[in-house]
Amino acid sequence: MKRKKWLRLVATGIMIGVCLLSTACGKEDKTSATPTQSVDQNGWQQGSVVRIGDTQVDYREAMLYLQSTKEEYEAMYGEEIWQYELAEDGSTLGEWVKDQTLEQIIYMKIICNQAEAMGISLDEEDWTNIHEQTLDYMAHFQDSELLLYGIDEDVVKQIYADNALALKVYESVTLNVEVEIPEEEARQRRYQCLNIKNYRVDPMGNRVSLTVLELIEVMDKVDALHEKAKTTSDFYALAFANTEDDTYLDVTLGKGDFPADIEEEVLTMQTGDLKLVKTPTDYYIFYCVSDYEEDATHEKKEELIAIEQEAEFQKLYRKWKQETDVEINEEIWKAIGFETSAQG
Repeated sequence: MKRKKWLRLVATGIMIGVCLLSTACGKEDKTSATPTQSVDQNGWQQGSVVRIGDTQVDYREAMLYLQSTKEEYEAMYGEEIWQYELAEDGSTLGEWVKDQTLEQIIYMKIICNQAEAMGISLDEEDWTNIHEQTLDYMAHFQDSELLLYGIDEDVVKQIYADNALALKVYESVTLNVEVEIPEEEARQRRYQCLNIKNYRVDPMGNRVSLTVLELIEVMDKVDALHEKAKTTSDFYALAFANTEDDTYLDVTLGKGDFPADIEEEVLTMQTGDLKLVKTPTDYYIFYCVSDYEEDATHEKKEELIAIEQEAEFQKLYRKWKQETDVEINEEIWKAIGFETSAQG
């Protein structure tokens, strides 16, 4: 049968978007975990699951969040995961996912609740997009499927609207965060590298220290390759033919991308420089192809700015959360679970 298509709420920081997640399964009977409840569902459909400040989240909206999360996990790990025990106390993955989903709901609502005070609202274009997204989403369901969880157009529209509004709040906050990234923090260099190990690996995969004679042979090999590297017109070919580890064979990297014992040696290299770097386990011969990769440096700077902006937003969010009263209807929320039921 064809599985229902649910709203999938994707959050990276607060970069929240909404799309349709659809998957298909065969016609044979399958065992599938769906959010279930241990008491009468129909009596809850208008009931509040959680109150965040003055905002009420009812059962129907919570079920859409929960179902979208369920679909995402099952797509990655399969449908038989929900009773997997995570700890000695018997807590299951299903319970953990429920808790994470509730935190996502609270996160979204707290952010949206700040919009009015910040003078942020959805405009006509936003509402047009939300209306179109809602109609498209509803078209993927039969009336009987919508009735099962009491889902109607207003519930779906609310989630799309929250996503759009939360994103506007996030953008308003982060665009006003002034971040200065020093050039050397973002600078990206292009390196080519030849690696020789000063240990060997036994048949069981364990590292074994070299004997004195073996170590002398390795050192002689490194010295010979280092001399060749000084005169070759094609360092990459030399490295490719001789390296024992291609991790740094041809890379564009910068500050924070190397282990500390390598980084302090290579971040000062200039274009055309050659350097032999020794660590407790390896010999590296680095060649600096370029000491400034403009596009990569620009991308890194944007990445670092985004990290700083996200950190400032999360700091503000923690303040908002401390100032917000959250009340969970434990009777409803505890009764909803990822129990396994047969579906044809």
